[in-house]
Amino acid sequence: MPITEAGARITAERLAEILAEATGTYTDEYDLQVALDARLTTALAGTGRDVMREVRLSDGVSRADIWVDGTRWLGPGVVVEVKVAGSLASVVRQLERYAACVEVGELILVTTRARHHHVPREIAGKRVHLVSLVEGGL
Repeated sequence: MPITEAGARITAERLAEILAEATGTYTDEYDLQVALDARLTTALAGTGRDVMREVRLSDGVSRADIWVDGTRWLGPGVVVEVKVAGSLASVVRQLERYAACVEVGELILVTTRARHHHVPREIAGKRVHLVSLVEGGL
């Protein structure tokens, strides 16, 4: 469902809800990222919020799978990290890198793996939202 109010306050929690509604079958992580990016882009059309893929963060190392800007770059944005594999420890390390970046306000982990459900709900004072697609089509 599109959010059509220009300048509407879009919370990371609302973004997570939109992502949790994703359905379909995906062949790999890339396909899932593309589908989630399209879902957010459609939902946020007309709000003045940008949705971008593969955005390099200020630490010079990290690259967000999906980035939703804050208020046209005047405020912190939301990183959406998509995971279909990897250990819990490696996912947490990656989220810690993202959380250390000043431009990141909150994080959303979208995962198809139950082992990732144990990520901390806050890292470096930044909220982490979990979107489980364990029953999803990957």
